[in-house]
Amino acid sequence: MLRNRTGVRVDMTVMSNISQQWALLRLWHLEAMETVIADPGLVHFTRTSYLSAPIRWRALPMPELASRVEQVLAASYKLRGWELRTPDDPWSLVPFAFYFEWVDREDIPANPDATSDPFMYPCADANPVLSDLAIRDLDKILQDRRPGIAARCYQNAFSTFRIDEDDTWHLVDYGESEALFRTRYEADPP
Repeated sequence: MLRNRTGVRVDMTVMSNISQQWALLRLWHLEAMETVIADPGLVHFTRTSYLSAPIRWRALPMPELASRVEQVLAASYKLRGWELRTPDDPWSLVPFAFYFEWVDREDIPANPDATSDPFMYPCADANPVLSDLAIRDLDKILQDRRPGIAARCYQNAFSTFRIDEDDTWHLVDYGESEALFRTRYEADPP
């Protein structure tokens, strides 16, 4: 079960369509080495990934959307964990928090008053510092200007997820991400 500081809430204001069929969700996920998750001095990473989904996903209630994001991230970490695991280092990176936003065509301007309300994984309970780290990192991201689709915000995605019309999801290989974004979000694909 996930939690955030103030409970699940969202402004469900309908935003302008990005395309007729597809919406883009920007995901920030924070991770740390499994072996040091309880260490107050842990090194952590904040990753930015993108999820391309049918436009109808924008109307999902926040709890359902958060649950779907959690499932996609969990499967991705499980797969990545097995791919990166070696006999010398049997531990893997584990997520401890995530947050997301819908991305429109235009850039999102800087907003020095923006704050986050991240979803925390149960492992975050092992270290009270993790919640503070997540809030600090995500607040800074939300306060800065963020590129929109027109600026090809997805160029340096850590991971890319493709959701098809039937809600099946796929972890897209790095080499195939550009083609997915070009097909779904660029007006005149080369």
